[in-house]
Formats: sequence, structure tokens, C-alpha cells
Amino acid sequence: MTSDRFALPPGLPVPVDDGACAHLRGLLVPAVALPSTAGRWVDLQELARRRAVLFFYPRTGVPGEPPNRDWDTIPGARG
Repeated sequence: MTSDRFALPPGLPVPVDDGACAHLRGLLVPAVALPSTAGRWVDLQELARRRAVLFFYPRTGVPGEPPNRDWDTIPGARG
């Protein structure tokens, strides 16, 4: 394992847009409050009034421990 935290392992699967979310364009965003990394709550409906990028991930790594052995088989898991 490399010590460069920005280096990606070779052979990662490339995410493919299969169009499965194409029907979501134009739908209303529900009023759902989520905690932010800034320690505040963010209402998605309010946020959707302007352009925004949301990033969700399935887990947080533990410093000094390697990721699960199957982690790199999930397309886009490395963010």
C-alpha cells in the first residue's frame, strides 16, 4: 500500500452511467435535514434552490488501517 493518500490503486473499475437516474431530473427535492461536516444541519429542499454538489459515501476509513479488501471493487468508492 502506498503512503500517498491521493494515489489510486491500478485496475479500479470505471463507473458507467446506465441512465438509471435519468427519471429524477426535474423532480422536487424532499425537505430532508442532514448533518453537514461544518456541524450544521442542511435542508436538501432549501439547498436545491441553487446549484449544489452532494457527496455521500458508504464508510469512513480509519487512519493507519487499510480499506476493506473489496473496497476497490465498488465503482466510484474512492470518491
